[in-house]
Amino acid sequence: MFTPQSQNSSLLSSEVTRLYGIRESGSGEATPIGSQAWEKLSYHLQEMIYPLLTSKYMLSTGNNRSSVTLPSLIFGSDKAKTFQQWLTSWECSLVDLLQGERASQVFSACKPILRRDTTTAIYLLPSILICMLCETSDHHHQITTQVLSVMNQLQEKDKDEAALSIISIEIKQLAVLDYLSKWAQKKRQAESQGKKGRAAFIPSTQLHQVMSFLEKIPADILAHISYKSHAYSPALMHIEAYIKDNPLQVKEHLCFLQVSECFVLKSIER
Repeated sequence: MFTPQSQNSSLLSSEVTRLYGIRESGSGEATPIGSQAWEKLSYHLQEMIYPLLTSKYMLSTGNNRSSVTLPSLIFGSDKAKTFQQWLTSWECSLVDLLQGERASQVFSACKPILRRDTTTAIYLLPSILICMLCETSDHHHQITTQVLSVMNQLQEKDKDEAALSIISIEIKQLAVLDYLSKWAQKKRQAESQGKKGRAAFIPSTQLHQVMSFLEKIPADILAHISYKSHAYSPALMHIEAYIKDNPLQVKEHLCFLQVSECFVLKSIER
């Protein structure tokens, strides 16, 4: 008997293989990239996927989507009291806003699973955000507001209140932002290769938009969340960056800076 989760997974697999032409080389609907992907799959996985290649079921993707805006749901509000409620609602709304045809098709196919599986939602969020941030800057303010709403709520939580759950959310939040930072670093390195001379680096529109978003996340908040999550090296890095940009705030954050340095040194000594 199929569960809703297994049905959603089967439909998603069927849709993705169709969109990318993941078929055995020589078949009518195969694409060059799809054929390469098929060859890399183990024989066991090929056997599991093969029946899905002829599936008659179709997922409704972006063809009949209505015009939507980012929801007003804020983490901690009545309709988004838990991280899971907020995440699934916000992530599905982001998918509806995607303009790129392929990205819209692929992530729209994921929506049934996003609503049921928080682990999958967390895993796909960085990729969805990258697509969203690269496409347009129109929604950067709303996205920043949503991200900061989670960070501010975590800052206000009592230390003894669901401590393990809060730390788990903090780690997930940091992982998403870390993914975006590493993407921007790799993108910058790729765009810088082959360029000579002392001319100022001019990033592509996509890179500029992602970097602009990251710059709007306060480094001091990132530092404190990293510290609470026991990520002391990132905490030190973020607070140093904040003090560099805000030298008049050094006295206010001096104690935190010194404590972070001590924990980093202790971890190195181990």
